[in-house]
Amino acid sequence: MWQTRKGVWAGATPCSAPATSQWFVGATADITSKGSLSLVNSGLGKALVSVSIFTENGSLTPQEFSVTSNSYKNIPLVSLAPGSQRIAIHVQPKSGRVNAFVVDERVKGLKALGGDLINPSADPARILQIPAIPQVSKKNSANPHTLRLLVPGEINARISAEIRSTDGTFSPIGINAKVIPHQKVIEIPMDIKMQSGKFALIIKSDQPILGSVFSKTSTQGTSDFIWSTSAPELSEFTLATTGLAPTLVFTGKAIQVTLEILSGEGTTNVVNVRGEDIQTYKVSATTRSVSFTKISRGVSGAALISSKSGYGYLPLTPGSVLTKSSIPTSNISVLNP
Repeated sequence: MWQTRKGVWAGATPCSAPATSQWFVGATADITSKGSLSLVNSGLGKALVSVSIFTENGSLTPQEFSVTSNSYKNIPLVSLAPGSQRIAIHVQPKSGRVNAFVVDERVKGLKALGGDLINPSADPARILQIPAIPQVSKKNSANPHTLRLLVPGEINARISAEIRSTDGTFSPIGINAKVIPHQKVIEIPMDIKMQSGKFALIIKSDQPILGSVFSKTSTQGTSDFIWSTSAPELSEFTLATTGLAPTLVFTGKAIQVTLEILSGEGTTNVVNVRGEDIQTYKVSATTRSVSFTKISRGVSGAALISSKSGYGYLPLTPGSVLTKSSIPTSNISVLNP
């Protein structure tokens, strides 16, 4: 899904099936915030949803919301954590088929500061891969990046970090061996300048952790910002891309991915992406879809999308996964006991 507010901001998120747990690391609830949390109930019965909020001061008491069948509820972020500058959200449906979406939109007076859709993250893990962080330069100065982290458990975490780019692989200053306090949302400035225009960030921790990177961007004269979230290991699926022309970014120690590119005319072109640490591929605007196959282990990916209204980020992950169940075995004794 690609959403824009003309001339103000743009954002992307995968169309996904209802989930039992969603984490959103990003956004703010201070006076600049016009963002919201949307709870969508696609089921036939009423849904009950528990929403837990973590801030720079610690965790808040979970709140519960009911959503009637086939409807949605928009909750302003300022009502969830009034005045908090750094937040992370955990959405857990107790009943119903529920999807959650977070929009981070900001204003200062009458001036729009941009916005983005924050993609949900999987449950906390000891290794986080953020495959695509854009580096937009303006007047010979790089845009600032900020790493946001949360350790939701009961024990502080010690982390290390690695940056991968076509300019090289190195450890950023001020992150390695840093201790992250538990249940508090912390931010670490990242003063990084990359000639390549994009890079990946790998975080390793001795405790399960969540993270994302906030980056200011500028496209076609419009100031915007983007949240680059962690992405799971890439699996086989097909991504519809008509009209978006995304730049696909893959990261891993040994990258091997086969792309089956379906054009608007119905022809298929096969592209093999091979390399180490980080590789990119630019999809044309006339491409209808891209299928990811023959993927090596340890590879994750994301897409960066640029438009007149702003930048967008999309983790390469299937929105829903087919599941299989066994067929009952027929037994004549069922009819003739």
